[in-house]
Amino acid sequence: MIPTMILATASVTMQPTAKPQTTRKTCRRPLQFASPEKEQQYRAEMDHVQQYICAQVGGLDEHASQLLGVHDSRSRSYYEEIQVFLERKHQLEQTQTQSQSMLIRGLDEYLNELDPSLFVESAPTTPSRVTVANLPASSSYIRRKQEEARLSRLWHKYQGVEAERCTMTPLSCEGPLKRQRVM
Repeated sequence: MIPTMILATASVTMQPTAKPQTTRKTCRRPLQFASPEKEQQYRAEMDHVQQYICAQVGGLDEHASQLLGVHDSRSRSYYEEIQVFLERKHQLEQTQTQSQSMLIRGLDEYLNELDPSLFVESAPTTPSRVTVANLPASSSYIRRKQEEARLSRLWHKYQGVEAERCTMTPLSCEGPLKRQRVM
C-alpha cells in the first residue's frame, strides 16, 4: 500500500442569487520518509492517535479521519523535527545521569580511602550496643553514614517517647471512684 497525502484545493462556483459556495477536492500524493524505521514509527504513532480519538469520539468515518492532519506534509516535518529533538534530549539526559553517577561513585571511593582518624568524632548519640551491624564491612562511607543517621533518628524518637512515658503522673485511686457530671 502506498502512503498518501491529502491536499485540499478550493474552487468557487458562482450562482446568480446565492452566496459563493466552496467545494473541496482532494488529491493524493505519496509520502516520503528518511528511512523505513522512521516510516514504521510514524505509522505506529499515528495509528495510536487515531485509536485514541476513536475511543474518545466513538469512531470516525474515512473522510473525517483524513481531515485530522495526520497525513499532511507539514505535520510530518514537525513530527520528524520533534523526534530529532527528543532523541537529542534523551541522549543529553543520559550523559548527565552518567556523569552524576560517576561523580558520586568517585566521591564515595575517595571517602572510603580517607583515614577515619582525620575526622573528629562527636559524642555518640546512640548507645554503644546499637551499631551498624547489618551492613557489610565493604559498604560505602555514604551508605554507612546514612544508616547511622537513621539509627540516630530512631534512637532520639525512642528517647522522646520513653521520657514522655516516664513523666506521666499516675492516677491516684485512693478513695472510691465517683461519677462526675459534665456540664
